[in-house]
Amino acid sequence: MLIGLTGPIGAGKSTVLRMLEKLGAAVVSADLLVHQALEEPEIKKEVAELFGQEVLTSDGRIDRARLAREVFNSEEKRRRLEALLHPLVYEEIRRLHEQDPGRILVAEIPLLVESGGTDLVDLVLVVTSSPETAERRLLKRGMNIQEIQRRRACQLPQEEKLKAADYVIENDADLKGLEQEVKRFWDLLTQKPKKN
Repeated sequence: MLIGLTGPIGAGKSTVLRMLEKLGAAVVSADLLVHQALEEPEIKKEVAELFGQEVLTSDGRIDRARLAREVFNSEEKRRRLEALLHPLVYEEIRRLHEQDPGRILVAEIPLLVESGGTDLVDLVLVVTSSPETAERRLLKRGMNIQEIQRRRACQLPQEEKLKAADYVIENDADLKGLEQEVKRFWDLLTQKPKKN
């Protein structure tokens, strides 16, 4: 089974992904796949052509912080980058799934719904939290309010993501509460009866 894990920024998708991995799922992060793709010489060349040589560091690597600023400040540039990277990410996720189709693979894909990827997965898992909780987490991570707002503006609202959900995990409680929710989901997936 291939599960698409998504949700708004700051909802706790990566935390849920790590918990599912501990329970036995194979996992992959679209963000990590993007970082790997940005190391590929052909991709670096295309990104530099799209955004200018200033997105490259002195040693020829992609300056991801600068690229993020460019992308989150221009919808047109963001769409161009997504058109370049999304097909590569989905291709790699499909390849990983085909390597071991009998195993549950959970792919964390922040823009799963926005990119039309819901048809490519067997189940859509949406992690949610209140905007206030998400904002607190993101501020703790070092983002500022303007950056949070810019990134939120690039994603569908949480309500829209929920329309695509096959299963929802709410993440407004503490870690223990989240672990219980994730375990409940995993038991449902693997059809293990819950112990009292």
